[in-house]
Amino acid sequence: SAEFWTLGCLKCNALTIRACDTHHLQWEMHEGLLLPDSIRLVCPACGREHEYGEAQEMTDYGDYVPTNPEVERYRGFQQGALGVPRVFEWRDIAEAQLRSGHSATMEEQIDFDNSWRGVNWRPRKRHKPTEKNIRKHCAPPPDPEQVANYFFAADTQDNGFFWVVLAL
Repeated sequence: SAEFWTLGCLKCNALTIRACDTHHLQWEMHEGLLLPDSIRLVCPACGREHEYGEAQEMTDYGDYVPTNPEVERYRGFQQGALGVPRVFEWRDIAEAQLRSGHSATMEEQIDFDNSWRGVNWRPRKRHKPTEKNIRKHCAPPPDPEQVANYFFAADTQDNGFFWVVLAL
Protein backbone atom coordinates (compact mmCIF):
# COMPACT_ATOMS: atom_id res chain seq x y z
CA SER A 1 0.00 0.00 0.00
CA ALA A 2 3.05 2.27 0.39
CA GLU A 3 1.55 4.35 3.20
CA PHE A 4 3.41 7.52 4.18
CA TRP A 5 2.97 9.23 7.53
CA THR A 6 1.57 12.60 6.56
CA LEU A 7 1.33 15.66 8.80
CA GLY A 8 -1.86 17.70 9.05
CA CYS A 9 -1.80 21.40 8.20
CA LEU A 10 -3.12 23.55 11.03
CA LYS A 11 -4.73 26.02 8.60
CA CYS A 12 -6.37 23.98 5.82
CA ASN A 13 -6.65 20.78 7.94
CA ALA A 14 -5.44 18.71 4.97
CA LEU A 15 -2.90 15.90 5.15
CA THR A 16 -0.37 17.65 2.93
CA ILE A 17 3.15 17.10 4.24
CA ARG A 18 4.61 13.60 4.11
CA ALA A 19 7.10 13.03 6.93
CA CYS A 20 9.79 12.24 4.33
CA ASP A 21 9.33 15.47 2.35
CA THR A 22 11.90 17.60 4.14
CA HIS A 23 11.99 20.03 1.22
CA HIS A 24 8.93 21.68 2.80
CA LEU A 25 11.26 22.93 5.56
CA GLN A 26 12.34 26.48 4.72
CA TRP A 27 14.93 28.61 6.54
CA GLU A 28 17.27 31.52 6.24
CA MET A 29 21.06 31.52 6.35
CA HIS A 30 23.44 34.21 7.58
CA GLU A 31 27.15 34.06 6.74
CA GLY A 32 26.84 30.37 5.91
CA LEU A 33 25.05 29.46 9.15
CA LEU A 34 21.48 28.24 9.55
CA LEU A 35 19.27 30.63 11.54
CA PRO A 36 17.28 28.22 13.78
CA ASP A 37 14.52 30.73 14.59
CA SER A 38 13.79 31.14 10.86
CA ILE A 39 12.86 27.48 10.24
CA ARG A 40 9.30 26.99 9.01
CA LEU A 41 7.42 23.98 7.63
CA VAL A 42 5.34 25.22 4.71
CA CYS A 43 2.08 23.56 3.67
CA PRO A 44 2.22 22.96 -0.11
CA ALA A 45 -1.58 23.35 -0.38
CA CYS A 46 -2.28 26.64 1.41
CA GLY A 47 1.21 28.07 2.09
CA ARG A 48 0.78 28.20 5.88
CA GLU A 49 4.18 28.50 7.58
CA HIS A 50 4.24 26.34 10.71
CA GLU A 51 6.71 26.91 13.52
CA TYR A 52 8.51 24.14 15.38
CA GLY A 53 6.30 24.73 18.44
CA GLU A 54 3.40 23.39 16.32
CA ALA A 55 5.22 20.25 15.17
CA GLN A 56 3.67 17.88 17.70
CA GLU A 57 0.15 19.16 16.99
CA MET A 58 0.72 18.65 13.24
CA THR A 59 1.87 15.11 13.97
CA ASP A 60 -1.11 14.46 16.25
CA TYR A 61 -3.42 15.42 13.35
CA GLY A 62 -1.43 13.26 10.95
CA ASP A 63 -2.25 9.88 9.48
CA TYR A 64 -0.87 7.25 7.15
CA VAL A 65 -1.90 8.04 3.57
CA PRO A 66 -1.55 5.17 1.09
CA THR A 67 0.05 5.71 -2.31
CA ASN A 68 -1.67 2.53 -3.53
CA PRO A 69 -4.97 2.34 -1.61
CA GLU A 70 -6.19 -0.59 -3.71
CA VAL A 71 -3.52 -2.83 -2.13
CA GLU A 72 -5.02 -4.21 1.06
CA ARG A 73 -3.22 -7.50 1.59
CA TYR A 74 0.37 -6.20 1.62
CA ARG A 75 0.56 -2.97 3.54
CA GLY A 76 3.74 -0.96 3.88
CA PHE A 77 4.38 2.01 6.13
CA GLN A 78 6.97 4.79 5.98
CA GLN A 79 7.92 7.26 8.69
CA GLY A 80 10.33 10.17 8.26
CA ALA A 81 11.97 12.42 10.85
CA LEU A 82 9.36 15.17 10.39
CA GLY A 83 6.77 12.80 11.88
CA VAL A 84 8.69 12.34 15.14
CA PRO A 85 9.21 15.87 16.52
CA ARG A 86 9.94 14.65 20.06
CA VAL A 87 13.00 12.85 18.70
CA PHE A 88 14.08 14.99 15.72
CA GLU A 89 14.05 18.77 15.92
CA TRP A 90 13.55 20.66 12.67
CA ARG A 91 16.92 22.35 13.17
CA ASP A 92 18.64 18.95 13.16
CA ILE A 93 16.73 17.89 10.03
CA ALA A 94 17.63 21.15 8.26
CA GLU A 95 21.31 20.79 9.17
CA ALA A 96 21.32 17.18 7.92
CA GLN A 97 19.68 18.31 4.70
CA LEU A 98 22.33 20.99 4.20
CA ARG A 99 25.10 18.42 4.75
CA SER A 100 23.58 16.09 2.12
CA GLY A 101 23.53 18.45 -0.87
CA HIS A 102 25.25 18.15 -4.24
CA SER A 103 28.74 18.50 -2.77
CA ALA A 104 28.16 15.90 -0.04
CA THR A 105 29.79 12.50 0.00
CA MET A 106 27.70 9.53 -1.03
CA GLU A 107 27.70 8.36 2.61
CA GLU A 108 26.23 11.70 3.79
CA GLN A 109 23.53 11.53 1.12
CA ILE A 110 22.68 7.90 1.98
CA ASP A 111 22.50 8.78 5.69
CA PHE A 112 20.10 11.66 5.02
CA ASP A 113 17.78 9.71 2.72
CA ASN A 114 17.76 6.50 4.76
CA SER A 115 17.99 7.81 8.34
CA TRP A 116 16.29 11.22 8.21
CA ARG A 117 13.81 10.92 5.36
CA GLY A 118 13.21 7.19 5.73
CA VAL A 119 13.36 6.53 1.99
CA ASN A 120 15.73 4.77 -0.39
CA TRP A 121 18.82 6.74 -1.31
CA ARG A 122 18.77 8.49 -4.66
CA PRO A 123 21.89 10.05 -6.20
CA ARG A 124 21.90 13.83 -6.36
CA LYS A 125 22.05 15.34 -9.82
CA ARG A 126 25.30 16.95 -10.75
CA HIS A 127 25.42 19.36 -13.62
CA LYS A 128 28.91 18.85 -14.97
CA PRO A 129 29.05 20.12 -18.51
CA THR A 130 30.73 17.76 -20.92
CA GLU A 131 33.48 18.95 -23.22
CA LYS A 132 31.08 18.49 -26.13
CA ASN A 133 28.53 20.84 -24.55
CA ILE A 134 31.18 23.45 -23.83
CA ARG A 135 32.71 23.27 -27.32
CA LYS A 136 29.37 23.87 -29.06
CA HIS A 137 29.52 27.42 -27.65
CA CYS A 138 33.07 28.04 -28.88
CA ALA A 139 34.21 29.71 -32.05
CA PRO A 140 36.97 27.98 -34.00
CA PRO A 141 40.36 28.98 -32.63
CA PRO A 142 42.19 31.67 -34.59
CA ASP A 143 45.44 31.14 -36.39
CA PRO A 144 48.14 31.52 -33.67
CA GLU A 145 50.24 33.60 -36.10
CA GLN A 146 47.42 36.17 -36.23
CA VAL A 147 46.98 36.54 -32.42
CA ALA A 148 48.62 39.43 -30.58
CA ASN A 149 47.14 38.68 -27.11
CA TYR A 150 44.88 36.22 -25.33
CA PHE A 151 42.49 37.39 -22.61
CA PHE A 152 40.83 35.30 -19.92
CA ALA A 153 37.98 36.54 -17.72
CA ALA A 154 36.01 34.70 -15.03
CA ASP A 155 33.10 35.58 -12.78
CA THR A 156 31.72 33.57 -9.87
CA GLN A 157 28.05 32.59 -10.11
CA ASP A 158 25.69 30.82 -7.70
CA ASN A 159 26.11 27.56 -9.60
CA GLY A 160 29.73 27.76 -10.75
CA PHE A 161 31.93 30.05 -12.84
CA PHE A 162 31.22 31.95 -16.04
CA TRP A 163 34.42 32.24 -18.03
CA VAL A 164 35.56 33.32 -21.46
CA VAL A 165 38.80 33.32 -23.45
CA LEU A 166 39.25 35.98 -26.12
CA ALA A 167 41.97 36.56 -28.67
CA LEU A 168 43.02 39.89 -30.14
